[in-house]
Amino acid sequence: DDKQLSVSKDFLKDSIYKYALEYSMNIDFKDIEALQSDLLHEMKDIFQSYNFNDLGIDIDFCNILNVSSYNKLLNNNSSIVVLPTFEQETVDAYEVGLKTDLDGGRARLNAAAFLYNYENLQYQATDPEVFQGGVGNIPESEIYGAELELGAFLSDSLLFDARLAWLSTEITESHLALDNVASEAATNALLAQGVNLFSPEVEVARAAQISDVRGNVLPKTPKVTANVALTHTTSIDGWGDVKSSLSYTYRGDFKHRVFNNPITDSVGSYHTLDVMVKLSPDNASWRVELIGKNITDEDGINARFTDVVGVGATGDQFIQPRQIMVRAGVDF
Repeated sequence: DDKQLSVSKDFLKDSIYKYALEYSMNIDFKDIEALQSDLLHEMKDIFQSYNFNDLGIDIDFCNILNVSSYNKLLNNNSSIVVLPTFEQETVDAYEVGLKTDLDGGRARLNAAAFLYNYENLQYQATDPEVFQGGVGNIPESEIYGAELELGAFLSDSLLFDARLAWLSTEITESHLALDNVASEAATNALLAQGVNLFSPEVEVARAAQISDVRGNVLPKTPKVTANVALTHTTSIDGWGDVKSSLSYTYRGDFKHRVFNNPITDSVGSYHTLDVMVKLSPDNASWRVELIGKNITDEDGINARFTDVVGVGATGDQFIQPRQIMVRAGVDF
């Protein structure tokens, strides 16, 4: 029957400081504490937890905001898509979860389901007017999904761990936006013909690339991620304790921007396999480990970035290649 009600300032305070660091031209640092106080009533964090013997149920609702401001470098008289100001981003987050021990404590299951409703989601926007851009707002979007964690002793020496997450995201309300990759391609095509960069023809060609992003998925939200691991421990006479593990990780594909451009925004899935063997000798203060990371040498893309203030170039950050390492330690 225990219930807890808390109002958290930490997220709000961290968000304000982070925003001030990124856009210090728009916020006076002396007013940050006052701003936090003024906005605190906007943030509600209500948490209830019920425990029934070995079963715990959590219900969580949170209303969070990211502050509004203005696009200082924008030419307010000529912008078409990017507005002089952008609205505060808010999200209503609903979560329900359970935790339970099974098989007399030899297994633990954690599960959660969640729904995030966004209003005025902030993103980096581009305008048809050359060199004009800033922060824009997507009116409504949503994320819902589920997470599952299972840990179980298959035997006294063998532990099984599994983690699985599933996501579904969508922009649910109409919003006209300009993909800067498409706008740069249209601009460059005219420049190659000798058209002046600041001519009306260029602005018209860029404006023709505006499209409605309704129905697109949100960026950087892979539909499925998973990790499965086996850990084995044993003792070998004359050697000591040996611990070994085998881990498989899968990261699903995703779109890296709200435009869902099929040429630049589609990031493929990858899977990796890691191994580890650790020897801790009897009656010794030292230990040694043999570690293999990404032993199949998968060429996975971890993240992608598209330049929004230059030429619209896109670059990839890859996962670590295959690594074979030896690690030793001594206890003093």
